[in-house]
Amino acid sequence: MGMKQKRDKKGPEGFFKSLEYSAVGIEVGLSVAAGALIGYWFDQYFGTDPYGLMFWFLAGCGSALNALIRTVKNLKSDNDESGTPK
Repeated sequence: MGMKQKRDKKGPEGFFKSLEYSAVGIEVGLSVAAGALIGYWFDQYFGTDPYGLMFWFLAGCGSALNALIRTVKNLKSDNDESGTPK
């Protein structure tokens, strides 16, 4: 009961960094959804059912994967700069 936990107080800088990393979830979801919607529209407009949906869905998944990789690289470089253990 008498033990206090140490907190790493980074202030507003740490808060905004955490928001930046948590936003990747929204970016991933929107990338996949946008790809699927574009593919659905493409198929309806050109009558290419289901090839447009498959292509644009996979393009959205690729975009989401790119966002994840970029975020992990940024997280790694932030950890290297701050000197925290790996």
